[in-house]
Amino acid sequence: MQSRKRKVAVAGIVLLSCFAWAQAQDQNAPTQSVVSLPSSILDREFTTIDGRQLKLSDYSNRTIVLNLFASWCGPCRMNLPDLIDLKRSYVGHPIEVIGLVSQKNDPDLDAVRKFVRDQGVNFQVVWDTENFGDSLLRAVNGRSVLPDTFIIVRGTVRKTFFGFNASVSPQLLRQTLDQIGREPRTSP
Repeated sequence: MQSRKRKVAVAGIVLLSCFAWAQAQDQNAPTQSVVSLPSSILDREFTTIDGRQLKLSDYSNRTIVLNLFASWCGPCRMNLPDLIDLKRSYVGHPIEVIGLVSQKNDPDLDAVRKFVRDQGVNFQVVWDTENFGDSLLRAVNGRSVLPDTFIIVRGTVRKTFFGFNASVSPQLLRQTLDQIGREPRTSP
């Protein structure tokens, strides 16, 4: 019994530490340089949790908000309602929200489907079985903090948000999308 209590306490401390660290991320840090993604990333085919196929290159005429998250991640759970609202409030804009859940973080696909359904997620969610998220982080020299949100425009990562801060992240994400929306659209 004592061992079980200790494990629960340690798990709680780890979870709280992750949550506090992600909350403390400086969302106002200067944006990394713009990174053009190679075709190996843009043309990689994914399967959504409902069995559909997609590639990032399928959305070359849209701004992609790609969010890496996990069902057990506290900051990710705080971030999801904002992404759901973003998808709803930017209807009619050339913006596509895509979630990406790594199999290494969430190994039970049925549990992922249930989580997404229970949260009312209104955007496509990919179950990453090939460590795509890691490839994307390497491409932008990013750090693995959940959630990670990438703003991709015509094959180029324009901004990356590492972690989530409820008082700053939603506003900065919308400011970034609004700024991109005001830019002249050119053919890919």
